[in-house]
Amino acid sequence: MEKSVQTLGRLSRISDTPLRDGEFDLRGCNLQAFDLTGAQLEHCLLSGSSLQGAKLVEAQLHGSDLSFAQLEAAYLVDADLSEANLFMADLRVAALNDANLQNSHCFRTGFDGTNLSGALFQHSSLQGASFHGAIVKETWFQGAKMDSIKLYDMFLRHPSQVFDRSNQISGAALRNIDMTKQQISELPTDLVFGDASVVLPSGVCPGDDGWPPHWPDQKLKGDAFERQWRAWQETLPVGWQQGNA
Repeated sequence: MEKSVQTLGRLSRISDTPLRDGEFDLRGCNLQAFDLTGAQLEHCLLSGSSLQGAKLVEAQLHGSDLSFAQLEAAYLVDADLSEANLFMADLRVAALNDANLQNSHCFRTGFDGTNLSGALFQHSSLQGASFHGAIVKETWFQGAKMDSIKLYDMFLRHPSQVFDRSNQISGAALRNIDMTKQQISELPTDLVFGDASVVLPSGVCPGDDGWPPHWPDQKLKGDAFERQWRAWQETLPVGWQQGNA
C-alpha cells in the first residue's frame, strides 16, 4: 500500500493538474511509518488516518482533511499544511520544523512535545490546542485565534510571537513557563490564567505589585489547576471564547 500512496502522491506533479477537493480518499487508512516525502496530497481526505512516524517531509497537504488523524512522531519538516483541517489531530512529539500551517484549523489539536521551530501559524485557528512542552523558537502566530490554549512546561525565548497584539488569546492557561524574555507591558495577564509556576518578567512574584490578582499565589497540582482555570473562565464576559476547549 505504501507504494500505491507514493504513486498517488506523485500524480498531480506528473500531470501538472491540481487535485480537486476529496479526489484522494484515504480516510481511516493505516499509513504508519510510510515514506511520503514530498507527496502531493493537496485537499486529500485523511480524517482518522494513522500516520504515526510517517515521513511527510516537504509534503504538500494544503487544504487536506486531517481531522482526528494520528500523527504522533510524524516528520512534517517543511510540509505545507496551510488551510488544512487538523481538528483534534494528534501531533504529539512530531517534527514540524519550518512547516506552513497558516490559516489552518487546529481546534483542540495536540502539539505536546512537538518541535515547532520556524513553523508558521499566522491566522490559524488554535482554540483549545495543547502545547505542553512544545518547542516554539522563531515560531510565528500573528493573527492567530488562540483562545483557551494550554501553554505548559515551556521556555518562551521570543514570547511576543505567542502574545502578539494581533492574537486572540483569551482564557489561555500558563503553567511552568519562563517568561523572563517578555516585556511585562506586552503580557495580557488579565486575559490568561497561571499560577506561581510561571516566571514573570522583572522578577514579579506572588504578592508583588503586578502579580495578576486572579492568579493563585502557589503552584497548583494538575487537577486543582484545571478546576481553578475553568472556574476563572466562567467569570469572563459572555462571548469571550471563539471556541472553548
